[in-house]
Amino acid sequence: MKQECWVLYYMEDFKKNRRFVDIITNRLEEANILTKVILLDNSNIEVMLKVNVPDIVINRSRNYEIAERLEQKGVKVLNNSFVTKCANDKLSTYKFLRDKIEFMPLLEEGQEYPCVIKSRNGHGGNQVYLVHNETEKDKAVRQLDSEKYICQRVCNDPGKDLRVYVLGGEIVLAMLRQSKESFKSNYSLGGSAEEYILSTEEKDIVYKILSTMDIDYGGIDFIFHDGKLMFNEIEDAVGARMVYENTEKDIVRMFADYVISQLDDNMELDL
Repeated sequence: MKQECWVLYYMEDFKKNRRFVDIITNRLEEANILTKVILLDNSNIEVMLKVNVPDIVINRSRNYEIAERLEQKGVKVLNNSFVTKCANDKLSTYKFLRDKIEFMPLLEEGQEYPCVIKSRNGHGGNQVYLVHNETEKDKAVRQLDSEKYICQRVCNDPGKDLRVYVLGGEIVLAMLRQSKESFKSNYSLGGSAEEYILSTEEKDIVYKILSTMDIDYGGIDFIFHDGKLMFNEIEDAVGARMVYENTEKDIVRMFADYVISQLDDNMELDL
C-alpha cells in the first residue's frame, strides 16, 4: 500500500504557492507516495480522518489546532503544532526566546517614538507599520486585521534583513533582503535579495534558536542593529520564491527529500 502525504493549505495561500505545491507533489509522487493537497476552506479534517489517516502531513496552513488534532492521531506533522503555534504569534515567539537570544525590546504603548507596530499573527511583511507619534500609531492600529499587536523599538539599520532557511534542524542558506524605498525589505514587497554567507558567530545564533524547537522546514528572520543580527521572527510556512530567482538551490525539492526521509524512518520503526 502506498504511503500517503497530505499538504494542507487555505485557498488564498494555495493560489500564491502553486510552484511550491507542484515541486513537492511531483517529487513525492516520483517516490511513489500518494500526495493529496487539502484546502481547509472546504474540507473537514475530522470527516477525512474517519476514512483514512495519512502517514505524514505538510502543514502550510499556519493552523496549529489542526496540527494538534493530527498529532493526536499519531501523524507526524511538518512543522509540528508547537512550532506552528509559537511562530505564528510574535508575542509568544518573543516570550519563548526571551533570555535565549537578542531581539529589539518590546515597548508599552506610547512608551517611545518612533516605534514599529506589528500584528501578532501577520506574515510576509504585511501588517507592519513604522510610526512616529500617537496619531500614526492610532492609524496603524485601525488598519490591522487583528486587535492583537505588539510595539517594538526600531533598529538603527532599517531597510535590510536576513532570512535563514533551515531544514531538519540545519541551515540550508541565508538570503539578505534590502529595500531603498521602505524600512521593510521583504522580497514579496519589492525588495532585492542575494545569498548571504553567515559568519561562525551568526550561525551560532541560528543554532541556538534551533536547539529550542524542532523546525522541519522554515525561515528564521533577523534585522540588523549596531552591525549585528537581532532576531525578528520565525516564518513557519516560509516561501521560497527569492531562493529560486536568485540562487541555483532547489530548496523545495530538498524539503521533499526530507519528507521522504521521514517516511523512511517511520517505516524502519514499524518494522
